[in-house]
Amino acid sequence: MKGFAGRLTMPRNRPFRILQLTDLHYMDNSLDPSVDARILDLVRFATPDLVIFTGDQVMCPTAIALYGRLRATMEQLSVPWTLVFGNHDAEHGNAKSALRAAAAGSRFVWPSDPVSDDSDFVLEIGDDWLVFGLDSHNDATYDIGGTPKWGYGTILPTQIEWIGGVLRSCASHAGRILPSVIFQHIPPAVVRTWDDPGASRFRGEKNEAVCAAPIDFGYHAALVANKSAKGVFFGHDHVNDFAFERDGITYAYGRVSGQHDYAMPGFPKGGRIVDLHPDGTFDTYVLLHRDAR
Repeated sequence: MKGFAGRLTMPRNRPFRILQLTDLHYMDNSLDPSVDARILDLVRFATPDLVIFTGDQVMCPTAIALYGRLRATMEQLSVPWTLVFGNHDAEHGNAKSALRAAAAGSRFVWPSDPVSDDSDFVLEIGDDWLVFGLDSHNDATYDIGGTPKWGYGTILPTQIEWIGGVLRSCASHAGRILPSVIFQHIPPAVVRTWDDPGASRFRGEKNEAVCAAPIDFGYHAALVANKSAKGVFFGHDHVNDFAFERDGITYAYGRVSGQHDYAMPGFPKGGRIVDLHPDGTFDTYVLLHRDAR
C-alpha cells in the first residue's frame, strides 16, 4: 500500500499515546538549543508511544543541517517519531526528500513506498487505529467564484481520494472501518466554523485568526462520509491551541513547541497529548513545557 509506514503495537493496559509537537522553527541561531531541550523535556515527561512533528520544523536556508539536528535530538530518546511538513520547511529550495533523508534515523518512521515527495503516510496502531499524516502544502491561488484568491495550502482532492482508498483497503482486512486520527500543518478551512451553529465543545485558547485556505475541496465532508476520522490535529497558528467538535470530528491545534514568537511574545510553549483507546475513543489535552520539568 502506498504510504504505509508500518505498524506499532497497541499497549495492553493503557492507551496508545501520541505527543504532537508543532512549529519548532529551528532557525540556526542561539535559541536552537532551547528547542532541543524542550523536545527532550516534553518527550521524557509524557512518555509517548509516538511523537509527531506537525510542520515548520525549520525556517532557515540551512534546513537540511537543522533536520539533522532534529534527528540527533530524537536519537537521544527511544521512541518512534515522524513528521509532516509545514509551509516554511522547504521554502528555501530544499527538496522535501532531502529533508526527510536528513531526519532518517533508527526510530524515524516513514513509508518505504511513499505516496509522493510530500509527507503523506498512514500507520497502523495494532488492530485498533489508523494514524494519518498529510502534507497541507505551502500556498496557492484559488478560483473563488471566478476570482483568483491567494491562500494558504490545504489537503488536495488526490489526498482525499488516497485516504478513502486506504480506509477501504484496511476495512477489507479488518472487517470493519477503523477509527483514525489525522495530523497536518495548516488547519483545514472548516476550523473557521469553530463558533458556527453545529460546532460544539470549544475549549482552549484562541488568540489569532484561523489561517487556512479559503476552500477545502470537500475535505471535511469526505471525512464525515468515511466514518473513520475521530480527530484532526494541526499547528501553523502559534498562539491558538483550541479544540472543538463538528459532525463528530474533533479539530484541535497543537501547542506551539518552538522558539519563534510573534503576536504574543512569551506565550508558553508545549505540546498536545492524544491518547488512543482500543474502543475507538480518545482523549486529548495540552501539555505545557513548564509542567514537564
